[in-house]
Amino acid sequence: MLVLASLALQLAMGVVFFVGDAVMVLAYLLAWLLAVYVGQVVARTEARQNLDAFWFAVLGAATLSVGLALMQWLDVEGLNIFLLDMPVGARPFANLGQPNNFCTLCFLGCAGLLYFHERGVVRGTSFGLAWCWLSFGMALSQSRTGWLQIVCLVVGLWWLGQRIPLRVRRHHLVGMGIVFTFWVVTLPWLADALLVTAGRTLGEQMQGGVRFSYWLSMLEAVLQRPWLGYGWLQTGLAQQLDSASAFRVGIFDFSHNIALDAVLWTGLPLGLGIVFCFLFWTFQQFRRLNNGIAVMTMLALAGVMVHALLEYPLAYAYFLVPFGFIMGTLHGLIPSAANSGWGLGRRFMAGLAMGVAGFFAIIAHDYFSVENAVRNLRFESAHIGLRSEPVPVPTIRLLTQLDALMRYGYRDPGENISKEEWQKTGWISDRFGLSFVMFRYALASGFYGNSVGAKNTLEKICRVHNKSKCQNVRIMWSQWGKKYPFSIGSIDFPEVDN
Repeated sequence: MLVLASLALQLAMGVVFFVGDAVMVLAYLLAWLLAVYVGQVVARTEARQNLDAFWFAVLGAATLSVGLALMQWLDVEGLNIFLLDMPVGARPFANLGQPNNFCTLCFLGCAGLLYFHERGVVRGTSFGLAWCWLSFGMALSQSRTGWLQIVCLVVGLWWLGQRIPLRVRRHHLVGMGIVFTFWVVTLPWLADALLVTAGRTLGEQMQGGVRFSYWLSMLEAVLQRPWLGYGWLQTGLAQQLDSASAFRVGIFDFSHNIALDAVLWTGLPLGLGIVFCFLFWTFQQFRRLNNGIAVMTMLALAGVMVHALLEYPLAYAYFLVPFGFIMGTLHGLIPSAANSGWGLGRRFMAGLAMGVAGFFAIIAHDYFSVENAVRNLRFESAHIGLRSEPVPVPTIRLLTQLDALMRYGYRDPGENISKEEWQKTGWISDRFGLSFVMFRYALASGFYGNSVGAKNTLEKICRVHNKSKCQNVRIMWSQWGKKYPFSIGSIDFPEVDN
């Protein structure tokens, strides 16, 4: 309810620029809600094999992904049809496209393995071999998040084992931690022996990077707009407005911390309210844990949340939906919790599911229409091909932010630009923060007679994006100035520190 209230308020106040962004937030919220409901229903039925099917799928996906990542790491040829190519010097990621996401999938596989161990299905040697394989995958990702997840696993089960009977004993936990540590320490040596890239050294993994500095700059941005925030999905706007966030690595779509994202997007009152509600629910479930299956389910939830506090796994539907299912499962596994809340009728939920399916179908149609049009617009913008007429922009029903991006972000503004066109170009510049969109907004401001706005936008490009993009923008601005000497040519490129 807090999310819906904040969406309605931000749309009414003009904080969110495009209805399409609210549509995407609503779509993710509905997908999560349905997953929570299904998880609770499955957990409350007597047919627990339904839960077995879910965890078997997770364990199978993680096991297979480790094999794919190993093939990426060893540069095995002939599998391009099944496996994404890994850039030279990169870390393995299987088919998830991102090493940390691959690590979290492996951790969920570990949680599934412990679930089956608790059910008495997997024991002894088979459990040990499976743990070695999955922990090797986590180490292979070279993710610092994996270290925290393993610490959470070992410490959490050690402590909970004191009050809840668990099949996994303390000596098992010690052995599991040792195996993971062994893989982490020996991976660089193994890479050298096999003459493959190590991705990054153990020392590099121990460095913090720019994440902490970025968090501080985003906290400063929160204080600049404490009440309503910057709008859902508009983290990039906060980065553009905050002069302290001069990392020159491009726009971050997320703050790499889900709690900070909530506060950035909705402001301090609603953001802290959303965070508090989740923490309160989590604390209630933790207090009510009374069996090993529920403990392993809570463990899986904790692993994803550790990742969400460092990056944005829940921005991916393939994590958000299982996360919601696990939340519902945890709620349904605990008797005192299962008897309260989530009491929605099955007919209502079935009708909601059908409505959501239609809603998603329209979104999918919009997306694929945009994908095809954007490809042609990029060719048009780069002057590739012999097209004599402009690329037609398809009719978009819901994803209005992408419609505006196609109309004003991929096409150069005209010298006689209208006020409406100038405003919408500014909206997509603030919303997306892409260098080519920001450059077109600077051009639009120059044509509209807003020289100060043009200079500010050019300065933002050089502050937010890398040096090569700044230099490229400088060259293009000079070229446009020669073509339009009385508008663009009259505006000097701002002095920036290169």
